[in-house]
Amino acid sequence: MSTTHIHVSRTPSGTTYSHVSAPTQVVEAGGVRYAYRRVGSEIGTPLVLLAHFRAGMDHWDPLVADGLGTTAR
Repeated sequence: MSTTHIHVSRTPSGTTYSHVSAPTQVVEAGGVRYAYRRVGSEIGTPLVLLAHFRAGMDHWDPLVADGLGTTAR
């Protein structure tokens, strides 16, 4: 039976970031590293935005990401 080890690198809680100022964080699962950014406050429903193949986090429009971050995290 295989075991999945997850390592999460997080920024200090209580900090609110915008699309432009959010630091890139990394989570590792099953030997694969996934980069992500948390935008908005830590209160609210988590919302995961996935980019298509060959796209990246910087392809999202900051106005859209920041707008979604007002009600989600």
